[in-house]
Amino acid sequence: MFSLRNIILTVLVAVLLAEVAGASYFVINKVRQTPITSPTPKPIITSTKSSYSSKELDDKYGNRPNYCEGMTATTTSLSPKQTSTITLTSNTPVNQFFLAAYNTEEAVDPTALMLVCVEDGNVSWACPSGGHILNFLKNDKITLRTSETFTISYADLFVLDRNTDNLVTSVGLYGHFQLDNGRESERDQKCLINILVKPEQN
Repeated sequence: MFSLRNIILTVLVAVLLAEVAGASYFVINKVRQTPITSPTPKPIITSTKSSYSSKELDDKYGNRPNYCEGMTATTTSLSPKQTSTITLTSNTPVNQFFLAAYNTEEAVDPTALMLVCVEDGNVSWACPSGGHILNFLKNDKITLRTSETFTISYADLFVLDRNTDNLVTSVGLYGHFQLDNGRESERDQKCLINILVKPEQN
């Protein structure tokens, strides 16, 4: 016959085994019911952007001073051995003048011209695909003046554009001005000249 002590121990062991079994069932069931989720993949960001358009530059760098008075060129079509003398005039004495080149070939919207990007240069921030902005700079910071001239050759303008991998045949030159380290002037249609490759004569 079992003593009272043995009976009590037997009951306690049975209760403990039942509790352990119940807890195991709860854990296993919870694991089974918990859906397995994969970590959300991070989006792959790719960019096919070549260079900023003239409109994007205005939006990005708005509220710029308007220094443009006018712009002239001795010729707006060039053959391989020709040059054009461009005169840029400001309405305020400044000490930096420069021309920025835009690809106007097959351009539909004059406010969305794309900058010409070339292999060598001194400004690269607007050419995400690589290269440098095709520009022409006169930055004699000592002399304040209201006009400056540039002599631009055929070879200067009609270059390989890294955005299209094609030779440029139509270039829009926007004239810009800057006073000391102030903001670059805004684009103004009065300071825009389009220069084309002169058709060959038979």
